[in-house]
Amino acid sequence: MLESVQYGARDRGLHAARSRVTLQAPLSLYIHVPFCRSRCHYCHFDIKVVAARRNTKPSLHKEWFENYTKAVQQELIFYRRQVGDRLLQSVYFGGGTPSFLPLELLCSILDCVARHFRLDEDCEISVEANPEDVCETWVAGLRGKGVTRLSLGVQSTQAETLKAVRRNHTPEMVFRALEQIGGLKHGCSVDYILGLPFQERKQVERDLAMITACEPQHLSLYLLERDIPTPLDRYPGAMPTEDQQAEWFEAATTLLKSCGYKHYEISNFCQSGCESVHNSNYWKFGDYLGVGPAAHGRLGKTYWSNHTQLARYLESVHDKGTGECQRETWSDGEFRRQKCLQGLRLLSGIPLSWVTQQEKEALEELADYALVSLADGKVKLTERGILLANEVFQVFISS
Repeated sequence: MLESVQYGARDRGLHAARSRVTLQAPLSLYIHVPFCRSRCHYCHFDIKVVAARRNTKPSLHKEWFENYTKAVQQELIFYRRQVGDRLLQSVYFGGGTPSFLPLELLCSILDCVARHFRLDEDCEISVEANPEDVCETWVAGLRGKGVTRLSLGVQSTQAETLKAVRRNHTPEMVFRALEQIGGLKHGCSVDYILGLPFQERKQVERDLAMITACEPQHLSLYLLERDIPTPLDRYPGAMPTEDQQAEWFEAATTLLKSCGYKHYEISNFCQSGCESVHNSNYWKFGDYLGVGPAAHGRLGKTYWSNHTQLARYLESVHDKGTGECQRETWSDGEFRRQKCLQGLRLLSGIPLSWVTQQEKEALEELADYALVSLADGKVKLTERGILLANEVFQVFISS
């Protein structure tokens, strides 16, 4: 087995953090899988591209995969010592492309989690997947290891758009994958991006109508971020404007609501009772562990992040049991601000009692512009405020 039982030497800080949180409080686990076949043209995340190239030995890819898996198992054991018997309410494999990791290695990580952590009886265990990786055998293998939910990276079902953004799947693969994801306790989520090259409103509405006809339990609708240069800059005439993105988002929201989906977070929609347990824990500011390169975690007011480069991460775990490279302890004020920023993403809002008088006065000004509502002791984003949420968040960032 790849699993290692070595422990890191430096764990006092997390023990101290653990002493400040309730053992019964919600706890989630995020595992970052950095590998991808290629980098999508809109992507600026920390990934490791592992693709078939000339003069690259397949054995090197296998070595990367196995060394990563061993390090993750070792880091899981390290954090198990910090949190004791706290129940995990969710486990989430994100990336990168978790479905690109060989199934047997993904299953060995799941085995390690099950062996060393206490899982809630209704624990949500999610794996991100690309449509081209999904087949009945793969889904059955994960289901047998306790996976309850898949998050499918669709992004678009238009061939021209998929090619422009360098996705490896076809429209046909999307709907075949949706057909094969069955029998999972917590179902399926679909990721879709607005603002990609060659998109038009009618195509977006047709895409979403076809996707919702497959009845996924959850859907995430993202607006393309273009804050930094990407290869998409080569399509200036084919890129939707920000105004078009906003218009399409409003139209998509109306369509999804008409199909029975609840809009419960800025970018997230779900069928009744199918909210993402894992992401909801972030927005409700619960504790979470982060394992893998570029992952980060928080226990109480103690926040840490791991090395982003895979080689540095592997070296760190080998030396001290964890990939951590940075740690900070938040003040009461910073903790409150971060809690407000995360909580406001939920359309249910946050208690007005959480905000300072200065912040309340700033929010009252934004209420005059219909960006937030202040009623019944709550602060909530309005429909207009959802599209201009960063303007609202600035109240807490600058306070």
